[in-house]
Amino acid sequence: MLEEKEAAKAFDNMRDAITFMVGAVEIHYKAKEDYNTKKLMALADGSITGKNTDEREASAIKLLDKEYKKMVNAAEVERAAKEKLDLARLEIERLYMLLRIEELATIKVK
Repeated sequence: MLEEKEAAKAFDNMRDAITFMVGAVEIHYKAKEDYNTKKLMALADGSITGKNTDEREASAIKLLDKEYKKMVNAAEVERAAKEKLDLARLEIERLYMLLRIEELATIKVK
């Protein structure tokens, strides 16, 4: 039988996962925006060199190492937040299925 505490915990976990996801997306967006802005500025002033896109990106990563690492780390945190949210959703779905099974078990077949 589905316990109220179990359902409350699942919904609390979902709320926490959503909060974590929103924060992670915001941090990743800001880190990416910071990296891209500084990269464009460096391209404009000639700090980034290279004959093709790959060479220029490698030059940018080397020049903007701190910003690049911050962006990559933020992307990893965002992926972890997505995983936490997916697991919380799966738990909610599992509880809905258990509830539905309990409901069906109470129906009398005529």
